[in-house]
Amino acid sequence: MEAALQPLRFKQLLHLAASCKPNKNSFLFANFRPFFIVRCSSSSAATTAAAAAAPAGRNRRSSSSPTSTSDREAIRAIRIKKVEELRSKGLDPYAYKWDRTHTANQLQEIYKTLGNGEESISESDHVSISGRIVARRAFGKLAFLTLRDDSGTIQCFSIQYRRYCSSTALSTSSQIAYYVRLGEIETARNLFDQIPHKDVASWNSIISGYFQNSQPNEGQRLFDEMPERNTISWNGLISGYIKNGMVNKARELFDIMPERNVISWTAMVRGYVEQGMVSKAEALFWRMPEKNVISWTVMLGGLIHEGRIDEARRLYNLMPVKDVVTRTSMIGGLCSTGQLDEAREIFDSMRQRNVVSWTTMISGYAQNGKVDVARKLFEVMPERNEVTWTAMLMGYTQCGRTGDAWDLFNAMPTKPVVACNAMIIGLAENGEVSKAREVFDLMREKDDGTWSAMIKIYERKGFELEALSLFRFMQKNGVRPHFPSLISILSVCANLATLDHGRQTHAQILRSNFDDDVYLSSVLMTMYMKCGDVVKARRVFDRSSSKDVVMWNSVITGYAQHGLGDEALQVFREMSSSDTQADEITFIGVLSACSYSGKVKEGREIFESMKSKYRIEPTTEHYACMVDLLGRAGQLDEAMDLINEMPVEADAIVWGSLMGACKNHMNSDLAEVAAKKLLQLEPKNAGPYVLLSNIYASKGRWGDVAKLRKNMRSRKVIKSPGCSWIEVEKEVHMFTGGESKTHPEHMEIVKIWEKLGGMLREAGYNPDGAFVLHDVDEEEKAQSLRLHSEKLAVAFGLLKLPEGMPIRVMKNLRLYCEKERLQSDQFEHLKTLVDIGDILGARGSIKRTEKGELSVCVTSFSILTKSLLPLPDKYHGLTDIDKRYRQRYVDMIANPEVADIFRKRAKIISEIRKTVESAGFVEVETPVLQGAAGGAEARPFITYHNSLGQDLYLRIATELHLKRMLVGGFEKVYEIGRIFRNEGISTRHNPEFTTIEMYEAYSDYESMMNMTEEIITHCALAVNGKLTLDYQGVEICLERPWRRETMHNLVKEATGIDFNKCGDDLTAAKEVALQTLDIASDNQNKSLIEACASVGNVLNEVFELVVEPQLLQPTFVLDYPIEISPLAKPHRRHAGLTERFELFICGREMANAFSELTDPLDQRERLEKQVKQHNKKKAALASESSATEDKNKKVDDDDEAYDVSLDEDFLTALEYGMPPASGMGLGIDRLVMLLTNSASIRDVIAFPVLKTQQ
Repeated sequence: MEAALQPLRFKQLLHLAASCKPNKNSFLFANFRPFFIVRCSSSSAATTAAAAAAPAGRNRRSSSSPTSTSDREAIRAIRIKKVEELRSKGLDPYAYKWDRTHTANQLQEIYKTLGNGEESISESDHVSISGRIVARRAFGKLAFLTLRDDSGTIQCFSIQYRRYCSSTALSTSSQIAYYVRLGEIETARNLFDQIPHKDVASWNSIISGYFQNSQPNEGQRLFDEMPERNTISWNGLISGYIKNGMVNKARELFDIMPERNVISWTAMVRGYVEQGMVSKAEALFWRMPEKNVISWTVMLGGLIHEGRIDEARRLYNLMPVKDVVTRTSMIGGLCSTGQLDEAREIFDSMRQRNVVSWTTMISGYAQNGKVDVARKLFEVMPERNEVTWTAMLMGYTQCGRTGDAWDLFNAMPTKPVVACNAMIIGLAENGEVSKAREVFDLMREKDDGTWSAMIKIYERKGFELEALSLFRFMQKNGVRPHFPSLISILSVCANLATLDHGRQTHAQILRSNFDDDVYLSSVLMTMYMKCGDVVKARRVFDRSSSKDVVMWNSVITGYAQHGLGDEALQVFREMSSSDTQADEITFIGVLSACSYSGKVKEGREIFESMKSKYRIEPTTEHYACMVDLLGRAGQLDEAMDLINEMPVEADAIVWGSLMGACKNHMNSDLAEVAAKKLLQLEPKNAGPYVLLSNIYASKGRWGDVAKLRKNMRSRKVIKSPGCSWIEVEKEVHMFTGGESKTHPEHMEIVKIWEKLGGMLREAGYNPDGAFVLHDVDEEEKAQSLRLHSEKLAVAFGLLKLPEGMPIRVMKNLRLYCEKERLQSDQFEHLKTLVDIGDILGARGSIKRTEKGELSVCVTSFSILTKSLLPLPDKYHGLTDIDKRYRQRYVDMIANPEVADIFRKRAKIISEIRKTVESAGFVEVETPVLQGAAGGAEARPFITYHNSLGQDLYLRIATELHLKRMLVGGFEKVYEIGRIFRNEGISTRHNPEFTTIEMYEAYSDYESMMNMTEEIITHCALAVNGKLTLDYQGVEICLERPWRRETMHNLVKEATGIDFNKCGDDLTAAKEVALQTLDIASDNQNKSLIEACASVGNVLNEVFELVVEPQLLQPTFVLDYPIEISPLAKPHRRHAGLTERFELFICGREMANAFSELTDPLDQRERLEKQVKQHNKKKAALASESSATEDKNKKVDDDDEAYDVSLDEDFLTALEYGMPPASGMGLGIDRLVMLLTNSASIRDVIAFPVLKTQQ
């Protein structure tokens, strides 16, 4: 509920508070004109009313400690009556949630940044706060409350408003302003129309509302209807037009105003400045009859924004009064032009500095590269806010000091979007792309810049597939693509030649009205050209209304790449006859077109015209094009002459062009010259060595071959061995040149390629082995060419991929192994004394085998640990499943993928902590040994404590103690801990398991649904790098949002049963369940239904039997019956249900959460009922056991055969008051099972519980 605390004028407030002396945390008095409308939680409202009725001048504390138990019980009884009174008035004293806008600490920060200006806050400003009342005071009609939340304390007060207002008009105008602020202009208008006697304030509020909601015409119409207007009315109208960008209309009204004040003039000057019309602002400024500090500051800001720093300095020196804002503005202007010393002088001369002043000076140093000076200032800054931290962070990232930036980022108390974006970009520029993605995934909120930055990073760093995946994920999350991300994704499509994705992106561009942008059109043309759709690329070019040089170059280069020389030259001629001047890039495209299409004559003419006609000096790129043009045409001597005539030294591109031409035309002499030049320019490049080696080999110069190879070894130049791989059905298959017999389908692959090779030979294809293989016979050469790694990968793709599907083959480096010699005695020891399983230390040098495998040439070794037992063979040594789990250490040795599961488990737990702590949750620890087993319906483990002389229970849940933390004042807490339940052992349950329990004050179960999605998706990305996974043959998609549906609707959808129609008729519910499910002959399930004690129980049983196994994709099941949810809050709209959800994936419960029950009386009643039901079942079981002939039967084999008692301390804690809250529990073991594709819980627990062997 809300307490309607109304706003008062500043003078009224001072008059009422004249006798009050608030503490230092109270800011609601003399520092600004209006009073915040403060919303208090419902429990506060009751206490507020009581405080207002207290005698004036008395200071009463609601938390005073009673001196006796009887006093305590008397107070408790009084407050229970207050609860009943509130409920009788339709007010809920135990709210569901609270949407607060500010914490106490944030309000203090706002106050500190306001200064002393009375107009810093408008009457329509509202805040929403919440917290525990820790003190209250009453002074006549004024009641003060001190609220404490997790961040500090704040003071608010309530006033008997009606006695101080002569009419309701002021109250209604404030309500109008409130709804305007929320954007509900129609509601505000309805309130306005209901006012019988409207005053000027009411008119001003509704007119201002229409302008704030971008409806200036309606605002003007109401202004024209006003019976009377004052200067505030005119000023509001002018400001409204300025805010809507209609500065000329504002000036028209300004000129006809009957009376202007300094606010009118300042508003108009500000309007001109904001629209970039600084000259007009300046002219009006000097005409002002009266100026205040705000007028001067606005004009100063306009000059600084235009870079007119000298004029700004003169204006600054003329100012009669300079406040904090003025000086800060001048500091920012000087820093923007690099005048740091002068800026520092002003900063040092300031008697008062606020957080903005400090931040501006720090940012100035950082942006000008003086980050160390900025950091020193940052360290002595009295208080910092998010902007300060972000400014310092951006200083580090812009200077390339990513390590310092990362340390600062991790130290930030809160991480705003701007800071995260800066960190992402800084990490990526330093090459840490995965770390940048980690920051991206941890962000709870992302703006357009976040998405576009991450996509751009992937595009620039060559992670094209990741860029596409992220772009699709962005769209599925409802984020509309914007210009930068569309540009990046088009570049990705171009690089990958994915025409379908490119077309889809183009369609989005058309819907976004970006399609006529010149730069975007250029990127579109490049994409279509690289994807082979030349016609569509030309269509984009022709439809563009304005063409710049980039667009012309794109279409010319595109035609050139496709060998369409005539088309490229035609476009060049069209460009020459247009107004666009050709540049260097143009001629690279044109000369390339001539080269690809063999137009030597035209290429020579164009090259010569660059200097004579276009006044462009050819660069090495142009000479490389000409060398390539002449080389392709076989004119190698002319190409060499051109290189010798170059006015600049030929670079690697030029010599590479010549070498390629020599290879094609079998000119070994010139190839040798080019290769030697390349070796001088790029001594680490293996390509020239290989080519030159083959040239020498072809001439029989084996001495030169040996010398060259020795030179390669001395320079540590390594030729990467041929290796290709292909992904088929989410599995990577790797191939190397040669036989590659290790692949299980080697023979089928070879047969496919032999068949394809025969078809190619019939078509005239003959592989060329020249300049590739020497010193091998022809049969060996043919075999090697036939079994090239790329060809093997292509053959496998043909074997496995569907017809028509593209085959994508990738290449990378491959390492092989080699064994070297040892001294004779050491080698004998290695053979006779060293066994498999021993732990060995070895020293040596790195070498490669003849096959190219990486190995260590061992020169000495030492046995570090001797293994006394033989290791089992992989997959075969531990056929006994029980033994695998009992001897997990051996299992991990024999099967390394088992160890990978536990590495992933550690990563999942780490990711959970990062996710929840980035959301502000604090990790706490609660006791494992407890005096009462509570928090869940489960059988506990019982142990006896000798010193205490009593039984204790291993905890079956952590939630009751975590809730106590909320009572104590924490607002977000969590615990990752072990839970112990004395129940069965199966593939789904281990008696000892791990969960995360978390609780958040002032929220409900909706909040926990969002948090659950974040935790699981972040873990999936951290472990698997994607949100789709395979679990036991079922493909699971974790992309958000996940399905949310009520239990009632899911049961109705699956069975047709609508349990809402059964009402409270248990018999009818059982009958319809048994008939519909047709389980009358199934005694076990029939007994489950017949044993149900309520309709809610029947509903739950049907759900578990029928619906639950079918919930494969992530589904939140909402609103459980109250009978099975003793700790959940009753549903706010549906009687008999609770605000509880359970998350199911693959038919298993992964998490559950409640809107927590905070009513201590209701909680006690539910728990007492639960205890009675348990004890009743226990007594019946004991009676049944005593009547049986088997006297040795263990009674405690049943779930009910243990004592249950109330946790009185928890109930006492609730009576002190727990804020509205939500709580969630997630099974970490089951999450690890899901993300590692493990069928049994034993596979993800390192040492599961097993029966002890005798």
